[in-house]
Amino acid sequence: MGYFQCSSIFMIERNFLLRDWERKKNMLLFLQCLILCSLFTLLILPAQYRDPFSQFASYPTKIRQRVYSLPQYKSSINKIEKKNWKRKILGSLLLTVLFAVIAFYYGKRSFTTAFAHVFVLFSTVNLYDLIVLDLIIFCHSKKLMIPGTEDMIKRTTEILNITSSAL
Repeated sequence: MGYFQCSSIFMIERNFLLRDWERKKNMLLFLQCLILCSLFTLLILPAQYRDPFSQFASYPTKIRQRVYSLPQYKSSINKIEKKNWKRKILGSLLLTVLFAVIAFYYGKRSFTTAFAHVFVLFSTVNLYDLIVLDLIIFCHSKKLMIPGTEDMIKRTTEILNITSSAL
């Protein structure tokens, strides 16, 4: 076997191994997205099903305005809002650390590659939140309606459908 024949065989094998590695990296990214979406669901849905009012800051503006005007919620709105801010700050810090660790262990050493990786993960969770949690679960579950706002379900569905069609 001549030199050129050996080098071309090695090049073909090298290219095959690189393509195989790229497939594995894409599969790992897909699995990371799947795990993060599952964790997000486990963090959000049980608390919201237990007490929809505890998450009222995440509801559409019209529903929040209605909740502010209902007398049965006046005394607890401030507590819920303070608790919500604390939860958001703590969640932001924990997510920053989690995404940094994921990017580091995935082999992203420069800022741009780590940023791109985290951007893909975060965007996937955002789209999952919009499509699955908001449009499918929230719009069609009576258990997630805050008592006193049940008549607004049609309006909320219309708003969320307009949002999804803008995608």
